[in-house]
Amino acid sequence: MLRGAALLLLASFTARADTQPLVIGNLLVYHTARTVNVVPLDDRAALKVSGRIPITSGKAIHAQTSFHDHIILLLWDDVEIYSLVDPTSPKPVAAFQLRTQTTLKSGHPRIEPIAERKFLSSPPPAPPN
Repeated sequence: MLRGAALLLLASFTARADTQPLVIGNLLVYHTARTVNVVPLDDRAALKVSGRIPITSGKAIHAQTSFHDHIILLLWDDVEIYSLVDPTSPKPVAAFQLRTQTTLKSGHPRIEPIAERKFLSSPPPAPPN
């Protein structure tokens, strides 16, 4: 726990994260400059980014969640899934374009698990006309 807190403090001084960090197993995952960064939280090793991968979509990240050893990103109306099986070499495994969504009246974009291996995603509301 203390090591994780130290990492977050260190990361805040060395790199600006574009989204909130996410812990997946013993990995800390955060995004900077259109890149997924993976940091192993292993007490035997120095804390450092062990793997990086560019985010495929040029759209802003609106929400994120984890599923086992994968990270799922909601990028406006795209969903991208990256495998973290090998933390030194994250890999894209799937990308989906969401169908045109109805305008949300309020709320925040999110990815919610609704059943085993099933998620409900909602993009952010469309800008007013």
